[in-house]
Amino acid sequence: MKKCSVLLAVAWSFVWVVKAEAYIGPGAGLGALGALIGVIVAVFLSIGVILSWPFRWLLRRLRGKRKSVSVGGGGGAADDTSSETCRKPQSGSNPS
Repeated sequence: MKKCSVLLAVAWSFVWVVKAEAYIGPGAGLGALGALIGVIVAVFLSIGVILSWPFRWLLRRLRGKRKSVSVGGGGGAADDTSSETCRKPQSGSNPS
């Protein structure tokens, strides 16, 4: 019975069609198209990054680890965190 009433409601909605009195305009359509293209490009780029990750990892392993460069590009002793001057001195006693 419920199936019949749903079918009747759908059939009635196709019979009783009211003319839509609305205008969207080309700007909204172009905006929606741009958003759709942006989402599609983002999905393909994310898939490409995920698929290329093992190859990039392999290339880095084969080439060896490169020395990291600081953003400032100075390369001075203050930027080098692996130098001995930046480490805390080791003391034999534990101050309490």
